[in-house]
Amino acid sequence: MPKYGILVDVSSCLGCKSCALSCKYENNVPAGVPWLKVEDEVLSVSKGVQRFSFPMGCLHCGEPSCAKVCPVGAITKETDGTVQRNPEKCVGCKYCLSACPFGQSRFDNLTQKAEKCNLCQDRQARGEAPACTVNCPVKARMAVAPDKLKEEAEKRLAQTKKLGLNYTLYNGQNVGGTQVAYLVPEGVSLKTGPQGKERSGTVGVWQDVIKPVAKAGLGGVVGAVAIAGVLNARKKEEN
Repeated sequence: MPKYGILVDVSSCLGCKSCALSCKYENNVPAGVPWLKVEDEVLSVSKGVQRFSFPMGCLHCGEPSCAKVCPVGAITKETDGTVQRNPEKCVGCKYCLSACPFGQSRFDNLTQKAEKCNLCQDRQARGEAPACTVNCPVKARMAVAPDKLKEEAEKRLAQTKKLGLNYTLYNGQNVGGTQVAYLVPEGVSLKTGPQGKERSGTVGVWQDVIKPVAKAGLGGVVGAVAIAGVLNARKKEEN
């Protein structure tokens, strides 16, 4: 089991971006391919106009679409629950970008490789919490043991209710659960949030059929890229 998952309390987030800066510094993240991005949304709610700051990165899904569609096995679901990518295997087909329901796979035009959060795998190996959780001034982004995540979420939800806020826990029930969970406002549609962005069933079915064919029939990098291109075209037709 991983030492830490992450609980993000949107009701407390100040939008200071310290989490994103910590991530960039710790992981030497290339310019233009942020592993963690904080965006602000101003929306009309029952109590008037309200600003929401939403820090979004890879959720490390229990059933990751990015791993399912990768034709060369460059993205894997690890036994510790995290989703990791192998840059040595990546062929730059970009299909993981299309498959991620949350839009959290990035592409580095310089290296021609896909990029994403690795939940600070190196830090966790040293027993340290993910960098994005360390410098948050209000603990809106917390490192939590995965088996304690729901317990901590319930404590936070109780606090928000005392403040008259109506929040709920999002932990990716439709993507097999997530290592990064969010306390999000109920009844509010945040375009940068995770709600309602579950994996496409059609994409999953296509990968179950096509991926084995790519390996058995065409093989190698050329075959992988060719199959990914076909699937991208197919997805565009379906949309």
